[in-house]
Amino acid sequence: MHNPLTGTSLDSLRLEARNASYPNTEAEMTAVTNREHEIRQLVAMHEDGLVESAEAVHRSGEPLLAKADELLTEMSGLRTDIERAGTSTGPEHAARFESIRHRMQTRINELAKVESDAQYHAGKVSDPYGSLDNIRRKYPAIVAGRRIS
Repeated sequence: MHNPLTGTSLDSLRLEARNASYPNTEAEMTAVTNREHEIRQLVAMHEDGLVESAEAVHRSGEPLLAKADELLTEMSGLRTDIERAGTSTGPEHAARFESIRHRMQTRINELAKVESDAQYHAGKVSDPYGSLDNIRRKYPAIVAGRRIS
């Protein structure tokens, strides 16, 4: 078994198998095919984790959207109440408005965070090979114990 060097890129691991000396063409084809398969498996496992993380981000945004919709309904109700009250609107309407406005701003901030997280994950999911290769180079201690034969 080959223990990948700390920080070894996926391309380096692929080239290592291609550039090694073999007793014959069959042995070379087998070694290169095996290495390619192992790398595809690593990338597939990484991609599964990325998709799972992206789905978790998506799920975390759903209840926030529902709460934002509730606030829109509440704001619509306040508007109706103000229209009905006409000139006799009072500080209770202003207090309700401020309460709704504050909660809406909180939801907007939370949804902006979810959007940022979703964009981050989308970039990773769109290139799982590059994402994994970047992790291997940036955090070699994470992959140091994994083996590729």
